[in-house]
Amino acid sequence: MLAATSGHRWTNSLAKEFCNCLEDNFLVQHVTTPTRKDNIFDLVITDEPDMITDVTDLGALGTSDHHALQWAVQVKTVSNATTRQVYDYARADICKIKTELAKVDLKELFSSMSVEELRRFTYSASLN
Repeated sequence: MLAATSGHRWTNSLAKEFCNCLEDNFLVQHVTTPTRKDNIFDLVITDEPDMITDVTDLGALGTSDHHALQWAVQVKTVSNATTRQVYDYARADICKIKTELAKVDLKELFSSMSVEELRRFTYSASLN
């Protein structure tokens, strides 16, 4: 529980130590008003100062002396749109593929290639 007075001054040494720890770790505590009597009992901690806005004290929660809080979270997403070609293998002419492959003497084609050349050949063939 953080004992605070107006202006965000901490009256308790443990509260000061806690807040210093937050600052040392580049964290921000967004609740600045008391939520239970004169204490900041509820914490909203982030590593982004602008992530939380509009922290609002909604008042007592039912008959409790605790207050409910509401806040807005600023979230930005980055969309990485990529396009790629997708083959429709169901429409492939399998008979023609087999006929064309039968015409190629793979042993002769690959016998003079190193492993690296074979890797590059198969990789580039898969892109076409």
